[in-house]
Amino acid sequence: MDILVRRESVGRALQLLEEIGFEPADRYAAYRGDVDRLLGSNMEYGLLSPAGPFRYLLELHWDIAWRWRADSEMVDDLWAGARPGTVLGAHAWTLSPEWELLYLAVHAARHRWSALKWLVDIHEICVRGSIDWAGVEDRAQRFGLERALHLTLGACRTLLGTPLPPELEAHAPPRRLRVLRAAPVTIGGWLETLSAVRLFSRPTDKLCYLGRLLLRPTLAEWSLVRLPSSLRFLYYGLRPLRLGLASGRAMVRAGLGRLHL
Repeated sequence: MDILVRRESVGRALQLLEEIGFEPADRYAAYRGDVDRLLGSNMEYGLLSPAGPFRYLLELHWDIAWRWRADSEMVDDLWAGARPGTVLGAHAWTLSPEWELLYLAVHAARHRWSALKWLVDIHEICVRGSIDWAGVEDRAQRFGLERALHLTLGACRTLLGTPLPPELEAHAPPRRLRVLRAAPVTIGGWLETLSAVRLFSRPTDKLCYLGRLLLRPTLAEWSLVRLPSSLRFLYYGLRPLRLGLASGRAMVRAGLGRLHL
């Protein structure tokens, strides 16, 4: 289950979820009293539901595309068009049809179009109609999301026959489109993270994304060592060092596994 909240509401949302028994699903449970670091290190945080016969993962989201070029501007534009509504009997904010479509398209692209349900959701939005397609295209172009949008719509058109405006019907699906895989996709894994590079149209955006990915500290670095405020700049060097060590260990394990085979 994914829940989108405003950035300023993340701390309160985490507190409420913890009070009713939700537990961090990530080993880096550093959000308690340190929400600013969490907001600066990711776009979501996973929690497990209270212990019982059935447990599920709840992901709290506050951004759209982590380490994207204009993520904060996108979020501001998204919430500016949101309106009070009701979801399954609960009071909530509902997105405009244009942002609902664009948000789901980017979400499916981030996860490499690996689940049929995400594409069906987008198909149903298009069938429902009442979409300002010019507004969708304008937002996609302003925020650098046009490739993610077009690839996702191409996947929906190919698999589900999704009705689209004539100017969008010709977009091809992703070359590596695979749904209903035998093995589940590792959410947040390196393949997913690096595959996002293909969603950028401009080479400069690709390089900026990779630079932010390599150098911006995350909860993993904050949790590894606690530095005083005057030395926090060292986290930017710790990030590539930790990634290098983690990649080296993964390569060694892979090599040893092949030797045993």
